[in-house]
Amino acid sequence: MKSLLLISILLLCSCGMDRQYEHYPDFIRQIETSGTLDLNLTQQNHPHGYGRADCYRCHVQNNIHLKDWTSDQSVGWLLPIARESKESECKTCHDTNGVTP
Repeated sequence: MKSLLLISILLLCSCGMDRQYEHYPDFIRQIETSGTLDLNLTQQNHPHGYGRADCYRCHVQNNIHLKDWTSDQSVGWLLPIARESKESECKTCHDTNGVTP
């Protein structure tokens, strides 16, 4: 019985998703169309997570800010911050995401 449980857990954990970095098509589209990037999360550009404070429920903390979507090579300083920070620090750059204190 224990081995069946272990196998079930392993199968669930290895669901085949290869998430090497976070992908944000709405932000990419915004950069391409306007030439600027607004990092504030809104109900329009973050519909599934808007109003939630538990960012790491959906976003894999070790995958955040691995790719520089701005193409200006200026976000290298974000990597250690993203790896060590708590979810409450996301609002420093991304506004409150609709979460009221």
